[in-house]
Amino acid sequence: MKKRTTQAKKSGQNTNIRDVFPHVVRSNSSQSHIGKKVSSEQSPTPDVTITTKTLDERIKEDDELSKEVEEAWNQIMAERISEPIHCENITKVEFILHHFDTTARYGPYLGMTRMQRWKRAKNFNLNPPETVGKILMLEEADEENRKRESLFYDLQTIPG
Repeated sequence: MKKRTTQAKKSGQNTNIRDVFPHVVRSNSSQSHIGKKVSSEQSPTPDVTITTKTLDERIKEDDELSKEVEEAWNQIMAERISEPIHCENITKVEFILHHFDTTARYGPYLGMTRMQRWKRAKNFNLNPPETVGKILMLEEADEENRKRESLFYDLQTIPG
């Protein structure tokens, strides 16, 4: 591989990734992943449409969890003195998760995900909200959506 790259540099040719990795990157859609030709009638993978649901849609479908979220929302709002500021664009689920992030009674929150913090609080009998645990265990609350990461996940503790 390295020899081919150095030869291309010496000859003044531009090297692209297809030259370096000819069996990995395909420019023609008629080739499969193992380098064999496939006719246009045959498709290596069937066309499948995947519909992904948002976390809020998934919770609305589950009546029991939807009721728990509503109760948790009402409980949080009853504890507050005033209405939350800058929360027009935040859903109830996100607000409940933010409230969990900013509540110190469930232990430290720097450098760990919401799921890790919730499990840690459960192990230490700090009584984390079961609603938060159920929300975090849903498939839709995956890492891609960043729902399991807390507000402070990217912050690291200061060594010292």
